[in-house]
Amino acid sequence: RVFKALKVKARLSKEACKSKVRLKKKYLFFGEEVEDIKSIEKVFKRVVRVIVEEKGEETTLLFNANTGVPYAYDNTLRELKEYEQFNALSQEEGRLTVVMSSEGACTKQLLKERTGFSMERINELLESLMKKGKIRSFEEDEKEYCALSKDFPAITELKMLQADVIGETEPTNEKVEVNDKAITNFIKTVSPKAVIKDVKVLIYPFYKVEIASFSPRTVILDAVTSVKL
Repeated sequence: RVFKALKVKARLSKEACKSKVRLKKKYLFFGEEVEDIKSIEKVFKRVVRVIVEEKGEETTLLFNANTGVPYAYDNTLRELKEYEQFNALSQEEGRLTVVMSSEGACTKQLLKERTGFSMERINELLESLMKKGKIRSFEEDEKEYCALSKDFPAITELKMLQADVIGETEPTNEKVEVNDKAITNFIKTVSPKAVIKDVKVLIYPFYKVEIASFSPRTVILDAVTSVKL
């Protein structure tokens, strides 16, 4: 879907940005070279701010508008790329991974009890997850168990991803296409009973600083908090 966006106001000016970038002095075999700022460009990330209600409590979440991958916010946006794996799963497959996140290694019977799925469906989902490399199986005390693969992120509730941006917003005429299907799928996978109460699209500013030298480099600064990425 397409949403009208709000722009997060930059607190750091382009001029002040220069003082935040530390230029290096390099000593080369033919003398010294001092870095110089070649250009400063304002760039943006499109962020979806979602408020959900679960168990009578509201939680604010942030997502990449294009991919639907969650963001963390600790004085700047940080994309939690490990959760992109959920995009390759159905809601039912995702539900099994959430149960394994909560319970640890699970028997098929435990997965059946926690999800309400039939044993036939449990077997189908486990086979699919195994092929996708998201889970592993092993035997212990003559029982078969399934557990998450080491690189699959554990999540038991949406509150684990609570995040919100700081800074004032202002209206803009820009419209942003949002991967709301991926965002909704993730929310409903983790918490099937969660209710989406509000959705806003934010245009969040950064400065991209190109530095000229014998070895050119790029510095990204958060235009709201001045944090260097």
